[in-house]
Amino acid sequence: AIFIPDYDDGVVLAAKFLRFHDVPLQGLGDDAAVQVLGTSHLRGPRLADAEGLLAGALYPEVYQSGQGSQSAQAWALRFQEEYDRSPGTLDAKVYDLYAMLARVVGTGQTKRGGQGGVRGRIPSLLTGMQPYMGLAGQQWFEADGRPGHKLEVWVVDAAGGVGSSF
Repeated sequence: AIFIPDYDDGVVLAAKFLRFHDVPLQGLGDDAAVQVLGTSHLRGPRLADAEGLLAGALYPEVYQSGQGSQSAQAWALRFQEEYDRSPGTLDAKVYDLYAMLARVVGTGQTKRGGQGGVRGRIPSLLTGMQPYMGLAGQQWFEADGRPGHKLEVWVVDAAGGVGSSF
């Protein structure tokens, strides 16, 4: 396997470079093919320029702007209008984190011990809450405080689109 941590245009260029040097890539029918792995930045319009070289490439998807529920699409539209750009994964994850904080701070659980004790209990409230379905998918915090997230892995099809996830 080869990991190419770049956007779609850079990955397409790398795939063409690998073909020029006779490196067989996954999806070309060669048994000794090299599996291409990418980041969530791999998905983009330039994949169609790869001439099928990236068919079978795998990448994780965290957030797709304007996809998902109606509320997620409405949020992406409001974000676009406010900031004059499409929201990215980091924007969605930050929004989700604040929504999770608002959920635990806004519950009756935080009222025990007075307002002064809320800040100190936020970590335990976050680790104790049920998984949250946000803009960037289902998220939670592990007991040790590490963030958890259901990761979807997608496969690029021969036309440069998304074939399927597993």
